Amino acid sequence: MAATSKVSINRFKNVCFIGLNRVEFHPEGGETLFAESWMDLVDDGARRNMLLGFFSPRDLNGDHMDPSSVIVGEHADEEEAQQMMQQMRSIALFDFCRVAKSAPNTMHAMLVADVIFHWDAQDNYIQPTSEDTWHADLAEVIRTYPRTTKKHIYTDWDTTGLKVPDDTTVQPLEEMPLNTGMWINQPTMQEKYGTYVLAAGVLLAAGTYLGLDYQKQGVQEVYGQVQSLSRQANLNPNFRTIMDMVDQIEGYSRYRQLFSLIFKDVSLAIADADFKVSSYTIEVPNPNNPPSSLIVKMEASTEDYATYAQQEPVAKDIMESSLTIDKIRKPPTAPGLTAFTIEGLIPLPQVAKDYLDYRQTEDIINQQKPTQAAVQGDVQKVAPTETAPEGQE
Repeated sequence: MAATSKVSINRFKNVCFIGLNRVEFHPEGGETLFAESWMDLVDDGARRNMLLGFFSPRDLNGDHMDPSSVIVGEHADEEEAQQMMQQMRSIALFDFCRVAKSAPNTMHAMLVADVIFHWDAQDNYIQPTSEDTWHADLAEVIRTYPRTTKKHIYTDWDTTGLKVPDDTTVQPLEEMPLNTGMWINQPTMQEKYGTYVLAAGVLLAAGTYLGLDYQKQGVQEVYGQVQSLSRQANLNPNFRTIMDMVDQIEGYSRYRQLFSLIFKDVSLAIADADFKVSSYTIEVPNPNNPPSSLIVKMEASTEDYATYAQQEPVAKDIMESSLTIDKIRKPPTAPGLTAFTIEGLIPLPQVAKDYLDYRQTEDIINQQKPTQAAVQGDVQKVAPTETAPEGQE
């Protein structure tokens, strides 16, 4: 089961609950409103920071109902329902039927709209009620549990005259426990921070380019010093040591000009494959030796890629979209880890060769393109000449 964390209802300015045939809306700083449809109460401004709670009971197979059938309505066709769900991406959708089971010997009940929703250590249940009968309906629900069961009631209705057992606590809705397992459209890390990651990537690429240019100048300077020392090899006993050091420097710097290209290629491949990545790194397998390959490590949440049928296609799409990744594998994971991880191998010699072949081909194509002036000169040279009529010279 995916890990969940608590969510405070106070983080939302507006809260709306969809019951069976009635809606209860709590606007920021206003009185509670009731209507038959939530769309009649909530304007565009209120949707920007709103919790929309609903109840999607399970069918015979144990699967939850499609949220659109509860939120939009059963009479809307599939295309219309999907369009309306897309327009509500800014609304936090909470399915209370996905609430976590309570602790043993504990019952929670919530009264909103026209329902009494209660859950315990076994399951959750929905019971219709009304403003005239909810006292009696709640008492009936409480009687179904043993006297030793701890009971917690959450509602913002007027509880004057409400009779409950002594071991029952009545609290406002803002005290009701929520968790991320009920939040069906919670934004992913990529949706929250994608723009910032892209900006950081551009800055990183620019910094890498400037650093490589500076290092290239330093290597050229060292290489010039080595050439000067090579002419004095017979006089300098440390020549071989210096040559070994320069060879090592050249080994580390040989493929540095490709790092920016590889970073861009991996980023574009992740975007093309629509991989919901939470983080990725590009590393040298053995930092103690000059690199001949790189390892790109990509992680995502197992909530999005829980099964092999979800993991295999995205790994294949990244492989096909990247021009630098040669192989992809799923490394062994330790028990209890919730991240889905894949690793890609980038062979630097092959990438360097492909890049050089591409540049040479591009130069040849550019050299073969005739200039506009040359084309016009050739046209004038082949202009047709006039022929004198027959019998005249």
